[in-house]
Amino acid sequence: MRTASLIDARAGYFVDEAYELIPANGLLKGENCYWRDGLQQRGGHQPYATATYSASDVIRGVSRRHNIVNRWINIEAIDLNASGNVQFYYRATTALRAIDASYTFRTGNKVYFGEIDGKIVAVNGVDKPAIIYYEDAITWTSRTSASARQWFSVCWSPELSLFCAVAYDGTVGVQVMTSPDGTTWTARTSASAQQWRSICWSPELTLFCAVADNGAAGVQVMSSPDGITWTSRTSASAQQWRSVCWSPELTLFCAVAFNGAAGVQVMTSPDGITWTSRTSASAQQWQSVCWSPELTLFCAVSYNGAVGVQVMTSPDGTTWTSRTSASAQEWSSICWSPELALFCAVALNGAVGVQVMTSPDGTTWTSRTSASAQGWMSVCWSPELMLFCAIADNGAAGVQVMTSPDGTTWTSRTSASALQWLSICWSPELSLFCAVAYDGAVGVQVMTSPDGLTIKNLEAYDERDRDETTWNAGQYTVAGTVYTDDTTDAQDAGADDFQLVSSTNGDGFFIACTHTFNKVVLKSAQQAAGSPVAVYEYYADDSTWKSCSMVTTPTWTAAAGDRTIEFNYPSDMGRWDGSESILTNRFMFRVRFTTAPTGAFSCDYATVHHTQYITQITGSDQPHYVIAHNSRLWLAVGYIVYYSPPNQVTGWRGLSESEYFLEGGPEIRSMVSHKGYLVVFKDNAIYAFYGNSLDSFLRKKMADVGIEEILSSVSGGEEVYYLSQDGVRMFNGPKNIRVSKHIKSDIEGFTRTGAVAIYYKGEVWLSFPSESKLLVFDPATMRVDEETGDGAVSFFKFTGYKVDYFINCNGKGDTKKLLAVVNDSTPYIAELETGTNDKDRAGSNVNIDYRFKTNYFALINILQEKRYGIAKFKLKEATAETTYALTLEADGGARTKSANIVVALGTGYYNHVSKIPYELDGYNLAVEIRNNQLQDAGFRGLSLEYEKKEF
Repeated sequence: MRTASLIDARAGYFVDEAYELIPANGLLKGENCYWRDGLQQRGGHQPYATATYSASDVIRGVSRRHNIVNRWINIEAIDLNASGNVQFYYRATTALRAIDASYTFRTGNKVYFGEIDGKIVAVNGVDKPAIIYYEDAITWTSRTSASARQWFSVCWSPELSLFCAVAYDGTVGVQVMTSPDGTTWTARTSASAQQWRSICWSPELTLFCAVADNGAAGVQVMSSPDGITWTSRTSASAQQWRSVCWSPELTLFCAVAFNGAAGVQVMTSPDGITWTSRTSASAQQWQSVCWSPELTLFCAVSYNGAVGVQVMTSPDGTTWTSRTSASAQEWSSICWSPELALFCAVALNGAVGVQVMTSPDGTTWTSRTSASAQGWMSVCWSPELMLFCAIADNGAAGVQVMTSPDGTTWTSRTSASALQWLSICWSPELSLFCAVAYDGAVGVQVMTSPDGLTIKNLEAYDERDRDETTWNAGQYTVAGTVYTDDTTDAQDAGADDFQLVSSTNGDGFFIACTHTFNKVVLKSAQQAAGSPVAVYEYYADDSTWKSCSMVTTPTWTAAAGDRTIEFNYPSDMGRWDGSESILTNRFMFRVRFTTAPTGAFSCDYATVHHTQYITQITGSDQPHYVIAHNSRLWLAVGYIVYYSPPNQVTGWRGLSESEYFLEGGPEIRSMVSHKGYLVVFKDNAIYAFYGNSLDSFLRKKMADVGIEEILSSVSGGEEVYYLSQDGVRMFNGPKNIRVSKHIKSDIEGFTRTGAVAIYYKGEVWLSFPSESKLLVFDPATMRVDEETGDGAVSFFKFTGYKVDYFINCNGKGDTKKLLAVVNDSTPYIAELETGTNDKDRAGSNVNIDYRFKTNYFALINILQEKRYGIAKFKLKEATAETTYALTLEADGGARTKSANIVVALGTGYYNHVSKIPYELDGYNLAVEIRNNQLQDAGFRGLSLEYEKKEF
């Protein structure tokens, strides 16, 4: 029989064979047993996220990390000030960003997430489900500039978290403005009043640098370490400097000029202070320059010249070579996409077919078709969105922005207002485009656009448009209760031909559909005269008309335009059972004007929709758990699971695409996707479901033991591990084994509320936040007692760790980090498996010297049990290669075995497994580990696995 035991370096306990916890100072003996000092400290974690939470905020749910539009992000549901108002945020790096708050949860329940096809669904069992997704459209919002100037260029500093823009006109006090968010701008004083044309940021120098196209050489450049204090620098010569960029690889600024001889049209500087003239490839009106780190190449484009001289490239900023453009246009801006390995340039003139050009190397250029023929002034690249975005200085708002995922296919977007937009940049940290304009009032001179991540009510996202073949419409006449069919006029595009009401009180119109619906849109409705009053009714399954609970009520006297009527779907909506053939067996909705307008009014046509289908199929209950499994989303509602079509979050259906899990409690508690099976947990039952439809499926109740906490189940290797009412259990289909017997007296005393689990780097992590404790074990150490059927594992226990949620994506994104989300007085996020606090008694001048002894492994005679086993050490990788000396001894030191553990250079953690030699049969076994190399090293714990053998 094999079992497991533990020396717990954190809490100071040793687990004996009787499955009871024995205080370290009672059973463990020997020198240097630092059980009550160094090994008790919190360690193995460090702060991860920036301080983005407020006091009293409560994190109600955290998703794992998902790849959404080529970014690894996780979603957080935050109960703001514990008010019950839960808003959604996302985290791509360490910073937390708000998602559009157009839809929030109004109750402070725990939130659970599932993702399919780049779309994340959130549920909490009370509010209607939310969907978070990337909307492939750029929405721009006007922002107020610091003053009404001719803003010519804007850039972003990640290190300062700051936008900075420069102006072409104005006095020194208003020629620069900065903003931490693109919304609030502050005027800054320039070094001198020049026509500032371009600005860039150097992370290596922590320096802004701007160039002007007028003035004497001594004032044509200015630099600033913070965007606030600016200092004049002397240009290489007095030219019309149009563009400046920075090369981190060369540690070099490079600027190009619109005028001058070739010998003075380029200048470079290693520091932004001292500038040197360089010779351009030819004397052209150079308008824009950028740097490609991957090609180690500068590339510049010109406003004039023949195709053979409109582009020039340089590997060093000194030697420039002419390249042939795709066509002779007024090229105004160029940028580089590392992800696509592509230059992209835009032009001020020309037909749509020649206004964009791209090149993989700066040498060979290909014409691309712009979204529309505008004066394109600036283009930039967003790596996070995998998107080029360009802006124009002319045209209507609807065509002043264009975007492209590849530089080839471009789509028009609508600017915030029709201005002369001159410069655009991208902030990865804010996930924000920012553009500035040459003209306009202060309130519209800046516009920003978020990354397109948005949130909606899942039902609204899953809106069903009812086909015209499924519905009829017409007029309702109160006199005689007449329903007159006018479907043709209600569905064609004829102007004002579908009458909505006469001038008689009580008259109105109706919609009759073979499918349920709850929304009608009246297109181009006329403005009603007088003061009409309408009532909105549906036909119920008891053959009576009932009032609708309205979501959107139209204003009939508003100016002519679309009118939307939406009501909450009523569960008792029934089919018409009257005699009218056009209505028979159809769902009915009507609008009666109890006070009619002073004259009849009409609309062009109507459309019919259903926006609350999930409510229809689930009734008054809302989904309380969601999971992605086999390319579908699965929503748990009570004891029923509904599943979506493959790779979709829309098109939900009723009981025809659902599964029942009746036994074991009133509702499903949790679900885990495991090796093709959906494992469904209830309070007192486990089910396994296999298959994607009722045509091919297997559903089987596998156990009468259920889960205790919703997030305490995890797929770990070959098995599923979960926290049940009697401890930790392992489930693999045929077997449901209790694996916590050896820690019974400890774990049964834990408060298990909020327990969460995760599978990380081959280990199962189980957190008990109410206890501030973690249990961590390797499933490979699992052993089963053949007599009792119970299992045991070798585990580490850590105290002082309060983890409410784990974040990890199993080796994808964010350098494989394991993050702990903690609901403290002010929530915070910590990174586990790291941190200086984990170097227990280790450092530049401290040795590691630990010694443990066990007295109960006694061997009395040869006929009794002998024990052999494996010691597993968890060590911190060193900043330099480090050797630990390991010594095992028995019989009070009469028999010893020694070995070295070599830990390679690294910054993570290292598991070392050492088999206990057969000569050391367990009698008074002692384990000693030392490190005296004065290296940065650390010891985290030891789990000891042993084996009994009869002789």
